[in-house]
Amino acid sequence: MKLLELFRKETTTPPYKLAFMAAIAGISNAAVLGIINVAAAQAAQNAYSFQFVIYFLIAIALYAAAQTFVMLTTSREVETVLHRVRVRIADRVLHSDLVTMEKIGRSEIYASITKETLTISNTASFLSIGVQAGILVFFSSIYIAFLSLTAFIVSAVFVAIAVSIHFRRRKELLQNLHLATASENKLFDALTDMLDGFKEVKINSALGAGLFRSIEHISHETAEMKIRTQGEMARHFIFSQLTFLMLLGTMVFIVPRLSPTHGQSVVQLTTSILFLIGPISSLVSTIPAIAVANTSAENIYLLEAALAGHARPREVAGVQRSGFERIEFDKVRFEYADASGAPSFVVGPLDLEIRAHEVLFIVGGNGSGKSTFLKLLTALYQPSSGQIRIDGVALDATNVGAYRSLFAVIFSDYHLFKRLYGFAEVDRARIEELLRLMEIENKTRLADHEFETLDLSAGQRKRLALLVSFLEDKPVYVFDEWAADQDPGFRRKFYEQLLLELTQRGKTVIAVTHDDKYFGVADRRVKMEEGRFVDADPTAG
Repeated sequence: MKLLELFRKETTTPPYKLAFMAAIAGISNAAVLGIINVAAAQAAQNAYSFQFVIYFLIAIALYAAAQTFVMLTTSREVETVLHRVRVRIADRVLHSDLVTMEKIGRSEIYASITKETLTISNTASFLSIGVQAGILVFFSSIYIAFLSLTAFIVSAVFVAIAVSIHFRRRKELLQNLHLATASENKLFDALTDMLDGFKEVKINSALGAGLFRSIEHISHETAEMKIRTQGEMARHFIFSQLTFLMLLGTMVFIVPRLSPTHGQSVVQLTTSILFLIGPISSLVSTIPAIAVANTSAENIYLLEAALAGHARPREVAGVQRSGFERIEFDKVRFEYADASGAPSFVVGPLDLEIRAHEVLFIVGGNGSGKSTFLKLLTALYQPSSGQIRIDGVALDATNVGAYRSLFAVIFSDYHLFKRLYGFAEVDRARIEELLRLMEIENKTRLADHEFETLDLSAGQRKRLALLVSFLEDKPVYVFDEWAADQDPGFRRKFYEQLLLELTQRGKTVIAVTHDDKYFGVADRRVKMEEGRFVDADPTAG
């Protein structure tokens, strides 16, 4: 069971300690039953003993102390385990490559870090209650056997039948839970499409209608799956209640006919069965909850296995490069694979040398491989074959982290962070200067390491991203059609002033662009078609 495996590997409190305290809680609770039955029998004969009051108080005090320890410790351990899981997944995501992230998708990662961990967290109380209830049932069963062996055997048969029926239905229940999880992930993907593509959805009514129908269908499918699963759980619960009622009827109407001594203890036995209904109901309720949590644990393990399965040698972290002389592409190829693993698009072979301090423009039509080249250049993609070398040394796990630290990059699908992560200190005067340079000083400002707002136009957001890259002050600046969303005035400023400022500071600039009006700004220009460099103009500019 993956849930137990997860806790066994991750918890710090010794399991025997929890088991011992749970046993104390269960035994003391069962002792309450015995004390009440004996005291009730004496009361019926007008015989009272104060010692049973003492026993009763001791039993409930032991129960309260032990149960409090079990529940608080279980809650603390579960949340600590989930914290480690979240951090571990985030760490593996951080150290995964871009291809792995594209294959796994955001929905599974979001689900594991949020929904699945929340499900397990909500099950923490069920775990402690279920264990305590199981122990209580065990010792109460011993007490029933002491009162009447026949009643114990009948009770055991009833429980055995109920358990066997449960396990026959368990496989279908788990299968439905997995299907429901997969359906919820599909729904998340569809909603992400609607939110990320909101402009396109508003413009294209057919697209919006089709997407809405898909969301409606997936939501209906998810609801049906959940209804089926919850219905199975409800039937399971009702069956358990009917089992207890039938057991009570058997104790009163049938067992006395089978055992002549049973009549003397029928009240105590009936009380014991009624006393057990609560704990056994807790156990019955716990089983589906644990099944759901176990499914969540399985999904977490599947994600971690997927991340580990695509893992590359761990890069050496924390090493920074201050510069370079040349970056070489030597017959570099990269293959996009479809779901079956067959290549669907190939970039390369690419042969190129990039020299320090130059301005290099990459041009070409849509789909020619320019963005893929930038991902190879910045080591987000690893070559399928060929080599990328820096100053004559091939990239590998020992130096790729330092190599990647050379770059400040703004991709066409960039993400703008509201907070300035990675900056120990910020020069506020420099921030104000850059806000004026980007002509957005009246649009936002920095407060406590965060920009007050990112609610800006597409062009202004790109200027803010450019501002952050200027703060990073890296040796190499990479732009993927950065000027595409700028007005003509600021576009001219970007090519004629901002790029000039970068080169005057000794930076290397590599830009994908369609702005042929400014091709003369580049020292060199290379063209891509169908994944290859087909033309180079080393004399441009």
